[in-house]
Amino acid sequence: MRVSSIARAAAPPVPGISTYTTTRMRFAATPPTDEVVRPRLQAVVDQLVKKYGYPGAYIYLDGPPQAGYDGTPLVVKAGCDTVGTATPIADDPLILSASITKSLVAGVALQLAEEGKLNLWDTLEQRLPAKDMGRFEAQRAEPLISLLRHASGLPDWLNTAFLTHATQLGWTDEAARQLTKPLDHDAILDFTRQADHGPRTRGSFNYCNTNYELLARVIEEVEGQPLGQVLQKRLFTPLGLTHTHFETWPDTTTWANGYSTYFSSTLPQHPNMHWNIPVLWGRASGGVVSTPQEIAALYRGLYGQAKASKASKTGRRSLLLRTPESHERLINSVIPTESNNGTQSSLGVFRRKGKPGFFHNGSPMGYKTLAYYNEETDMAVVAFVNSDQNRHDLLGSQLAGLFREVGFSV
Repeated sequence: MRVSSIARAAAPPVPGISTYTTTRMRFAATPPTDEVVRPRLQAVVDQLVKKYGYPGAYIYLDGPPQAGYDGTPLVVKAGCDTVGTATPIADDPLILSASITKSLVAGVALQLAEEGKLNLWDTLEQRLPAKDMGRFEAQRAEPLISLLRHASGLPDWLNTAFLTHATQLGWTDEAARQLTKPLDHDAILDFTRQADHGPRTRGSFNYCNTNYELLARVIEEVEGQPLGQVLQKRLFTPLGLTHTHFETWPDTTTWANGYSTYFSSTLPQHPNMHWNIPVLWGRASGGVVSTPQEIAALYRGLYGQAKASKASKTGRRSLLLRTPESHERLINSVIPTESNNGTQSSLGVFRRKGKPGFFHNGSPMGYKTLAYYNEETDMAVVAFVNSDQNRHDLLGSQLAGLFREVGFSV
């Protein structure tokens, strides 16, 4: 990934919340995908570039044949991969999944609950090592489910102290080497202690990256392995994923270029540094690197239970969450967010009140990302743009409006 000049510390956006339309379009016939779906999605990515000014935009869609869609996996792109050139984004690029990582960590927690290795109502005091628990006395009795749906009241480690640390490094080759070193658990908790606000109100929604760092620590204690090994064993290997990584990545030539405005107000004409920094956003908060195709496979594996179980228990597909109870928890363990659009926070994922579908935004440096899966239609969508400009406007919200404009939904 090439990320351009990086900026003075600005407060990070609150990731993860967006609107998302999930009502299916009804077509009179079932023409080939290229006659119905592709033109509408092409109009969407074109508008992401023209209306919002991103260098490049990308949507991946797959699912079973249905009205207006013949079941062919679809990649639609607009704009460029490299500013100042006509080079398009690759069909299967590596991107930073960022906060979509939280969906995967929550999925492992649900697997462990299925196996009886933990209870989602276990408290932090019961599950965290003593040296970690001492830092969060106010949350001693907080159940794990509160962390999963961002209702713990914990302060966020991704705060002014962290961004100040990052910018003070200066944007040199040495700074790049420092920033590409994984932030370990203790370093992340040190930034939490320096949070520029106190704990939030417990029981109400407040998006907080610290929740997932503590959940990762609980998972590591239960499994006796580092989080990356747990994700590989429980999620990546069972699905046969070969381009999904945690806090590591292959040669950078496979990356989609990403342009950051965190440290400058305008996009550069050319990338001037190479940045490969999923670790900048920290472990369980956003350390997974993947392709859109494999992110879609992960979301279908995690949230496809309802679709499979409706057919018959014996006909259930090989999924990452295997019991109906897990899906019921995802549907019913929701709390309202501060949004006025019906967005609800579930266990590592978001939903719209009264609508099918699971989604999460990501706000990594140099990109905006979105993963979405509709359990009723079995359709998955993964989208990204290759700049974080206007970073308080999440990609899911922008896509929802554009989908309505072109008359498309999944």
